Amino acid sequence: MISLALLLTLLAPSAQAFEWGGKLWGNSLVKTSHPLEQQTQHNGGARIFGKYKPNDSWQFSLEALGFGIQTPLLIVPKKDLEAGSAFVEFNQLSLMYKTESFRLKAGRQITSWGKSDGINPTDFLSGKRNLLLVTEDSLTRRGHTSASLEWTPQSGASPWSFEFWYVHEHAYSDVLLNSKLTQNVISLNEQELYQEKEFALKFNYLGAGFDFDYIFYRGVTKTPLLTEQSRSLLPLNISLKPIYARQEGHGLNIARDFENYILRSEIAYQRRLDTFANADAITNPDRVDVVIGFEKSVGENHRFNIQAVGHHYPDYQRSPSTDQITRSVQNINLLLQAQHQETRIGSLLVYQYEPLELNQFKFKFSWMNYFHYESAQLITPQFDYLWTENFHLSIYALIFDGSRNTPLGVLKDLSSVGFGASLVF
Repeated sequence: MISLALLLTLLAPSAQAFEWGGKLWGNSLVKTSHPLEQQTQHNGGARIFGKYKPNDSWQFSLEALGFGIQTPLLIVPKKDLEAGSAFVEFNQLSLMYKTESFRLKAGRQITSWGKSDGINPTDFLSGKRNLLLVTEDSLTRRGHTSASLEWTPQSGASPWSFEFWYVHEHAYSDVLLNSKLTQNVISLNEQELYQEKEFALKFNYLGAGFDFDYIFYRGVTKTPLLTEQSRSLLPLNISLKPIYARQEGHGLNIARDFENYILRSEIAYQRRLDTFANADAITNPDRVDVVIGFEKSVGENHRFNIQAVGHHYPDYQRSPSTDQITRSVQNINLLLQAQHQETRIGSLLVYQYEPLELNQFKFKFSWMNYFHYESAQLITPQFDYLWTENFHLSIYALIFDGSRNTPLGVLKDLSSVGFGASLVF
C-alpha cells in the first residue's frame, strides 16, 4: 500500500501538467443560386491540441488538424479537389523554454499579430487555409516552422518586450479561384515552398489601457503568384506554377482602452523585393494597408466591432502590354493580389450575440465592403444552436458580391449556405 501511494504521488504532477482537447466538425455547403442542385463543398475533420508542462520552465505544445474535403472549386496549391481529398497538417508542434526574462520557442508555430478583429495586415508570418469554407479562425490559420526568442527586461516586469523570429519553412495561403475564370484551359502545377527564410523583429509595449508594437519583417508573400510554365495551342492549355516573391515590411499596431470602447489600429507597409514581368499586373507592387476601428460591448450579450480599412499602391502602373495569354495570367494575379485599383477603401462591421444559457441561439454577423470605384463585399451571417455545452449545430452563409474585376466579385457564383455540427471535447 505504501508503494502504491508513493507511485500515485509521483504520477499526480504529470497528470496535472498535461492538458488536451479537441473538436470534431462537419459542414455541407450548397450554392445559394441552385441550393437543391449544386453542392459547393463538403468538409469535415478533427482538431486535436495538447500541452505538456512538467515544470514552470518547459512546455511542449501540439495541435494537429485532419480533414477531408470535396469541392468543385479550383484550389491553389491543392489542385482540383472535386474527387475528394484528405489532409493532415500540424499547426503546432513546438517546444518552449522560459525563464523570468526570456522565452525560447522552436518548432511548428502559429503567430497571431495585429490588434484589429478580422483584417490583420501586420500579421506578416501567418498563412490561411482558405480551401476550407468555414467561419472559425482556428481551423483556417496555418503555422510555420520557426524559432523565436522573446526578452522582457527587469525579470519580466518591464512593460517593454523584444522578439526575434527566424522562419525556416514559411506558411502559405491557399487561393480560391472560380473555375469559370480558367475556362478549362488552365492547369496548375505543385508549388515549391521554403526556398526563402524569413526574419522578423518585434518591439512591444504594454501599458495601463494602452499598448502598441512595431514589427520589421523580411520574408515572402503568403499569397502566391501564378507564373506561366508552359503552353500548348492544340489543344489550348496553359500550365501555371505558384511562386512566392520576396518582400519586406514594417508594421505598427496600436490599441487604446477608453473604458466605454476600445480603439484599435494597424498600419502596414510592404515592399516587394522581386517582380516578375510575365506575372505581375503592375510594375511596382509596394503597398500600404491601414485599419482603424473601435470595439464596444453592450450589456452582457452584445458586441460591436466597426472598422475602416484601405490599401494603397504609391506607384500604381500597369505592366506593359504583352500577348493575350500573358495578359490573362496577369489579370488572374491582379485579382489574387488585390491590385485592381491604386487605392481602395472600405469598411468592416461585426456584430455578435452571446447567450448566457444553453439551448439558445448564438448569432454573429459580419459585413466587409470595398466601395472605391468598383463595389465588392462579403456578407457572413452565422447562427449556432448551443444544444449542450459541447455540442453545437450551425447554419451560416458566405455571400460574395461585387464587380467581376474584384477579388470578392469574381467569387459571386460561389456564394453558399452551410449546415454543420461540431462536438468539442
